[in-house]
Amino acid sequence: MKKYDCYHGTGLKNYQEIVECGSFTFRPRKNHWLGGGVYFFVDDIAKAMWWARSNRPDKGTPPLVLKVEIEFDIDELLNLDYEEDLKNLNEFAEALLVALNANKAQLKDVDLHEWQCKLLEAFLSKNTQYSGICRTFETTQEKGASGFQGLAKQLCIRDVSKIPISGIEQIAV
Repeated sequence: MKKYDCYHGTGLKNYQEIVECGSFTFRPRKNHWLGGGVYFFVDDIAKAMWWARSNRPDKGTPPLVLKVEIEFDIDELLNLDYEEDLKNLNEFAEALLVALNANKAQLKDVDLHEWQCKLLEAFLSKNTQYSGICRTFETTQEKGASGFQGLAKQLCIRDVSKIPISGIEQIAV
């Protein structure tokens, strides 16, 4: 069992809806880079605060960050930072591309995030043991004098029952 400190940038209205219905909900989008689910930043409250201030969908209410600890058994989390998990996804992607090509199907003008979303949805439909996906991404933050690119680890929770609503801590932005 591995525990993750997770931060979700949102607004007050969304938080109230989560508490009222007792669960997170999500609307699938065709360009969610880790597929459909509820997204969290791992161990990075500053990134969640940035999201809450600038990108939350309910901009009519005050921004806030929700902190929650989420646990996964080792076989429940597809961690694309791990070599073996990424290798399995890459092998699936190669086989999928071969099958598409054999059927004369072509991917034209497909956005990278749309492709990744479709790929992950197909992979997860065959590998149903995964209730979450984790990946570290490069951020849009400029490289500073150190020369290091900013990174953000994200966790996409597909099985919202994994999120302990009673354990949510509300943090003002």
